[in-house]
Amino acid sequence: MLQGAIISSVNVAEVISKLFERGMESDMARSLVTDTGIEVISFDLEQAQRAGALRGETRLRGLSLGDRACLALASWSGGRAVTADQAWTSVSDLGIKVMLFREN
Repeated sequence: MLQGAIISSVNVAEVISKLFERGMESDMARSLVTDTGIEVISFDLEQAQRAGALRGETRLRGLSLGDRACLALASWSGGRAVTADQAWTSVSDLGIKVMLFREN
């Protein structure tokens, strides 16, 4: 699943934050992310606009800015967002493909 995968720089910040909270040095956390080979896509103005525009549709569904950054990237790339969060499946009506990688 990682081959050809992309990730928003916002979501990389989330991953590094979680690893740091669990005691990992931030440089090591960054290395773990880069060693996966996943391409990091900068959260630029276009991505910010897409994520911001999703706010109205996702606010009541409990999705965060990080969630919307991921969904905006999936929308932009024509790919699919991969998550363990069941709430994301409710965005299929927005035309964004979402795949759950585990059942809750």
